[in-house]
Amino acid sequence: MSKRIAIIPARGGSKRIPKKNIRDFYGKPMIAHVLEAAAKAGIFDTIHVSTDDPEIAKVAADLGFKPDFERPENLSDDYTPIFDVVRGVAEKYRQREELFDTYCLLFATAPLTNLEDLRIACQEFENGPQDKTLMSITEFPCPVEWAFRKDKNGELSPVVPGGFAQRSQDLKPAYFDAAMFVFAARDYVFNADFSKMDRDYRGYVVPPYRVTDIDTPEDWEMAEKLYAALLNGKKNA
Repeated sequence: MSKRIAIIPARGGSKRIPKKNIRDFYGKPMIAHVLEAAAKAGIFDTIHVSTDDPEIAKVAADLGFKPDFERPENLSDDYTPIFDVVRGVAEKYRQREELFDTYCLLFATAPLTNLEDLRIACQEFENGPQDKTLMSITEFPCPVEWAFRKDKNGELSPVVPGGFAQRSQDLKPAYFDAAMFVFAARDYVFNADFSKMDRDYRGYVVPPYRVTDIDTPEDWEMAEKLYAALLNGKKNA
């Protein structure tokens, strides 16, 4: 049986929403929702919160997920790629003579992460090619060929020239990162060239109504509305 770890990066330096990883979200710290989903999925041997912040580490510990070690300063700035953090965690565990077969990156600010998605996605990943990662994705609400860029004068230029004239039924669906999870194999985590990883993904589709990439106060407000709607739906089911 595969040995698996869930790694939840939770840096303390969020500027647009201070302390967003531990800010209260429907009665509990934001990160608690993701930790509970990971634990209830029952597929991980280890769940590690990677943080440089003592307050976040204490919140995680109080929730029953005390970090095994602190994230180093060189992996804690605004510009550190997220998979460098994952590799750093993997290297630290390797130094402790702990290796895993499957590594799962979980995002701390995805409160609608579903334990069933984690179970199914993990199985899909482990049954598929190990040289590819499996990333949560969701469909764009309209064809990407219809996209424009706006300059400082308000004028629009098409991202795909001529694309706006095409009918939606003639265009294939396009997807983007749902910012919930990524599954990867040991060899990939330790040896992949992360600068080329945009070509190394397979996709696990999550419905748009459960996708909340929280970077701004407006994102937070939308996430609360989605969460409340899903809660009400369950109560009325």
